[in-house]
Amino acid sequence: MKNTIENMAEVIEFKVTPINKTKRLLLVDDDLLIEIVIRKMLNEENILIDFASSAIEALLMVSQNIYDIILMGIVMPQFTGTDAMLKIRKHADASATKIIAHTFSENENSDNKYVKLGFNGLLLKPVKQSVLIENIRYFLE
Repeated sequence: MKNTIENMAEVIEFKVTPINKTKRLLLVDDDLLIEIVIRKMLNEENILIDFASSAIEALLMVSQNIYDIILMGIVMPQFTGTDAMLKIRKHADASATKIIAHTFSENENSDNKYVKLGFNGLLLKPVKQSVLIENIRYFLE
């Protein structure tokens, strides 16, 4: 009887997909005002937001948590967001994490530049709420 039950458990697969599963976002920026603004913009979304004020703090948080998406400031003290992204990409648990560069416009080809470096995309500061939400939803699909 026990063997039959075990066989049935192997045949029947229970796959439950949660509706509106909470996603995790790591916001990395050395400007605390950015944190306040981004949190307010994403207030209505089903996203748990963690904040790191430096690239080093971001690396520590990525080593302890799994994030669906990282919004990475580029210009920061100690080392850049690009350096942090490259280190995160080497972290096996973070390989599926989408990392978006978040910086002021450098030139019209910035998007291509950051994608070639390894980012999944680019959001320019100051970002409009509609653009932020549209991009976050796109990268979380």
